[in-house]
Amino acid sequence: TPRQLAAAARARVYFLVGVPFERTGLHSLAGEGAGHLQVVGTDPPAGDESDPHLWMDPAIVSQMAGVIAHTLARIAPGDAPRFERNLAAFRKELDALDSYVRARLEGRRISSFVTAHAALGAFAAAYGLEQIALERGSREAGPRDLARIIERARALGIRTVFVQPQVRTASARLVARELDARVIEIDPLADSYVENMKSIADVLREAMN
Repeated sequence: TPRQLAAAARARVYFLVGVPFERTGLHSLAGEGAGHLQVVGTDPPAGDESDPHLWMDPAIVSQMAGVIAHTLARIAPGDAPRFERNLAAFRKELDALDSYVRARLEGRRISSFVTAHAALGAFAAAYGLEQIALERGSREAGPRDLARIIERARALGIRTVFVQPQVRTASARLVARELDARVIEIDPLADSYVENMKSIADVLREAMN
């Protein structure tokens, strides 16, 4: 909203994560910032435009955290040692998270899962999984694509369809009915990153077994 943009424009720095909003909203934000707002990109790889959720890979988050910490150290050099300590501690958390996820997904029966919204592409790439999304780009798949997805999911033995609270798609319910599958909600935007990633790994393990 305009009020949120005005509030954000009072910040010293804006860290880009590569979501579509930034291509349009950032122009307004920079204008509100009257030239003092520093914009810093944190997305190290080139993300898939249809699935920009790069933070779903802990290794990418570690790179992003490094950019954030080093930028803050330049802005507030007196606090640089604290930023470096916090970065090191957070990276240890991320290493432990990565180990947890790998252990939870080890020995899974299948490696594919169905999502209504393409939000777990980076997660899937990091852990050798396949995301089957019920959308093409930002649009829901058409009847022919849905029929192919249902046929493939049935052949793979997929019995769970994942949905995201921020995005409601009618196709998810349709596919779930056809597969006699459960619909489970996951949230790639939840506040507690580490705990949320563990929760996602847990529900994926159950779904793929």
